[in-house]
Amino acid sequence: MLGLVFRLALVAEKSWRKIRRFKRLPEVIEGIRFQDGIAVIMETWKTEETQQMAA
Repeated sequence: MLGLVFRLALVAEKSWRKIRRFKRLPEVIEGIRFQDGIAVIMETWKTEETQQMAA
């Protein structure tokens, strides 16, 4: 079974995309929004409004 899973992973790996800009992953996890690869910084009042809507 382990061999089968390994083979499936090898085949699937061929179609995976390379992750570029992996150093930005912490920012994505924090919830920072990006537009065309550039971080979009929301104004404070918009951030508070979004937090209220989420709550």
